[in-house]
Amino acid sequence: MKRLLALILVIAAIASFAPAYAASPGGADDPLISLSYLPDYISNILNRAEGLIEESLGKLKDTMTTRLAQTAVTLPSGENFAYNYKKLYLSRGGTVNIGTGGSINLISGTARITDLSGSVINVSDGKLVGKGQTITANNRYFAAENTFVEFTVFSDSATISVNGGYSTLQSGAIPAAWSFTDIDNHWARDNILYLALNGYVNGMGQQLFEPNYMMSRAMFVTVIGRICGVNTTLYASTPFADVNISEWYGPYVAWAAQNGIVNGFEDGTFQPNQSITREQMSLVIMRFADFQGLVLADTVSGSTFSDDRLISSWAKSAVYQAQRAGILRGRDTGEFDPKGTATRAEVCTMLNRYINASINT
Repeated sequence: MKRLLALILVIAAIASFAPAYAASPGGADDPLISLSYLPDYISNILNRAEGLIEESLGKLKDTMTTRLAQTAVTLPSGENFAYNYKKLYLSRGGTVNIGTGGSINLISGTARITDLSGSVINVSDGKLVGKGQTITANNRYFAAENTFVEFTVFSDSATISVNGGYSTLQSGAIPAAWSFTDIDNHWARDNILYLALNGYVNGMGQQLFEPNYMMSRAMFVTVIGRICGVNTTLYASTPFADVNISEWYGPYVAWAAQNGIVNGFEDGTFQPNQSITREQMSLVIMRFADFQGLVLADTVSGSTFSDDRLISSWAKSAVYQAQRAGILRGRDTGEFDPKGTATRAEVCTMLNRYINASINT
């Protein structure tokens, strides 16, 4: 290769000298007059060209070696690096932490995102995923730039494949707030855990969530406020006669009223301990979306509920908007049951759907 490059340089050199030689052919300084001189002349050029190439390649090698050393992967203390996918075997409570550029694939078991800073992408469907979300087996999850994510195993055991920088804890204790004893076989289990892992909902004590307990208006607005990350210290009073700002829900109600998310009743009350109805909940959710500046996409084809006539005029538009966005569904009978109350499990399910819809909007 070097000889080829040198020959090319010789040809170029001869071509550049040709006009000069042509100007005084046969002169004493013309190397072409001596056939014995030509081989030595070309040999000298080849040797010199080879030396220049060797020198240039040497400098390039030194530069690349220095740059590679500067860009070498440096890992935090206790962290490992998998250049190719590596299988990890973890027990319940075990965790895998990955950062920017890392990815994992759940092979077996159940795992959820229990801590997240930044963005995680499900490469299999291109969607962003959030804290508390259950990850799907045989889907690859990628940590985007400036991201840290923790995955925790909730099954007795799990097999996870990891690529990039990672750290692990083979097993551990799952906090009581994530491990309610009364939801193991409940249809809304994953939705409840999603909100619990994010700190949006709490249990009712003694590791009970009470999924079928009715959700009060105060509870619902509080959960909405937590999702929004409301700074409760900014609110000193509420516009409602029956809401004391010192109550656990007071600042959240004040925030919701100030931003047009709730209005209260005509008599100036909020009735915080009253169970929230399904149509009230639909209206609050859609007003919350407006407050956040979200236009939720229609993901399902809407259909008229069989009890449409019972839906209050002030709630009807919100009910059908939420239906088309996939946030709420009717009863198995085809009714919406607008005046019916919503359970804690139903609220978690609807708000989980709302959060997922807003993440991917």
